[in-house]
Amino acid sequence: MIALYNELIMGLVLFAVAAVFDMVDGAVARARGQVSKLGGFIDGVADRFVEGIFLLSLMFYPLPTIFIDAKIWLAAVIFLGTCMPAYVRAYADHKEVLSKKKALALGGICERSERLIILIIGLATGLLYSMDYFVYSLILVSLLSLITILQRFVNIVKSG
Repeated sequence: MIALYNELIMGLVLFAVAAVFDMVDGAVARARGQVSKLGGFIDGVADRFVEGIFLLSLMFYPLPTIFIDAKIWLAAVIFLGTCMPAYVRAYADHKEVLSKKKALALGGICERSERLIILIIGLATGLLYSMDYFVYSLILVSLLSLITILQRFVNIVKSG
């Protein structure tokens, strides 16, 4: 169990480093005038893979059950947090319900940066005290992500 715990700490560190680089790389590209559509596409695909693989890997760690099995909360975060907010935005643009500029301006209570911060803090707190805190962070992210999806959906319907 100690080896698994150490691997979880390393996973958290690497995930946090990836999150920081992800938050910085777009800002650097914009500041240097080196933004490209291909770069944005690659960044978005890489974001989904990193977050999805990290969350899926936690399904192999024994997590406490809070209301329902923690694996369900992990799946909810992957679907409601990682996939759906980006999908709603991209689909509104794809179907030309919103212009690309308006689609990119869609906000929400729990964007990717907020989601990553909550997950990182939740897992770090879980490792220090009790993994219950991490499961609570999964629940919080699931609920806030659902609100974000609904906010975007309502804004799209109002604009269309």
